[in-house]
Amino acid sequence: MKKFLIKKIRCLPQFKEFAQKSIFKKTWNWLENGSEWGNTANLNLKDLRKIKIIPKIFSYNSKSFAANSLFGTKMPLPLIIAPMGHLTQFHKDGEAELALGAQKSSTFITISGALSRLKLSDIKKKAKYSKILYQIYFFNNKKWIENEIKKAIDINVKGFVFTVDSPAASKKYLTLSDNYDARKFGRRTNFSNIIKKNLLPNWRDIRWLKSKLKRKPLIIKGIMDANDAVKAFKFGADAIWVSNHGGRAFESNVSSIEMLPKIRKKIGKKKLVIFDGGIRTGSDIVKACYLGANIVSIGRPSIYGLILGGSDGVKETFEMFKQEYFSAKKLSGH
Repeated sequence: MKKFLIKKIRCLPQFKEFAQKSIFKKTWNWLENGSEWGNTANLNLKDLRKIKIIPKIFSYNSKSFAANSLFGTKMPLPLIIAPMGHLTQFHKDGEAELALGAQKSSTFITISGALSRLKLSDIKKKAKYSKILYQIYFFNNKKWIENEIKKAIDINVKGFVFTVDSPAASKKYLTLSDNYDARKFGRRTNFSNIIKKNLLPNWRDIRWLKSKLKRKPLIIKGIMDANDAVKAFKFGADAIWVSNHGGRAFESNVSSIEMLPKIRKKIGKKKLVIFDGGIRTGSDIVKACYLGANIVSIGRPSIYGLILGGSDGVKETFEMFKQEYFSAKKLSGH
């Protein structure tokens, strides 16, 4: 553990600064860059910075949608870890160490089943009390999906995340010259033997998937259209996840924060909404919850902590988010 670096950190941007200095350039480029020219990933950050909130005095939680629990489990702040793959390139125990960091932070982690190097049972063994959401991609192979669901239910995951925004692979122009293959840090499964033709899921697949989860909650991740949000709930979703995949899927997308209030307005106040896309500070969490998110998630910032200090680094990252979040809530009145 790079304790000497952790002790020097005084704000969240420094986690990124020190993490970048601690790993190979090609690995860092893979983490930071988005699809094609990276415009959507940058737009997520830019549009969040542009959001302004007029402070209200003697008023707290006046318009915030922030939740202090997810599926009945309480959390210290409305922040969870988003699904990410190939994590053993950042720490030898990858997903297991990140899960342990989430456990130490009393929050949820989303494990990417298709992209995790470690077995789900091994992750749970290291982080025995972790609160896991399990991410599923649709490979048009229902037998394989059912087997994944069974393994997840066996270790008592808290819910399932059906990611629907990546039916095809995207190129990353900015890292092509690096000739870097992160897949060697991912799952050992030969997906060519699993994937069937026509990867495109449809709305009926949500109902089929829901029927296999033994009453576990289902979150549909990758919602960026207000009408799609309505349909997701109509076809059985317990929650939606407003996300453009961190800018790593469709390049010419809008930012997640631009669509969040439009989606919230369309579905009403009572539906459960998770959000990601450019969250880097406690103030960003306040903004997202003000505009319609119940729960906010982070991807890259949790990896900064993982790089610097494993599970303890992840915990330190969350502690700093917590400090900044509650400070921003008091300062804004929201």
